[in-house]
Amino acid sequence: MSKYVRLAQTSQTLSLTAVEEASREGLREADLEHLLLALVLSPEPAGEVLRPEL
Repeated sequence: MSKYVRLAQTSQTLSLTAVEEASREGLREADLEHLLLALVLSPEPAGEVLRPEL
């Protein structure tokens, strides 16, 4: 899989997760905070770095 295809898939997944988080708050549009939350929840390396160790 090419680097660009993987980037597109990751971006789409993050966007969808951000929209889902916004909808839980009754909002129709995701904001930057929702995108950051989606990144924290992501299994990607950036998400691993952002999550605190328990």
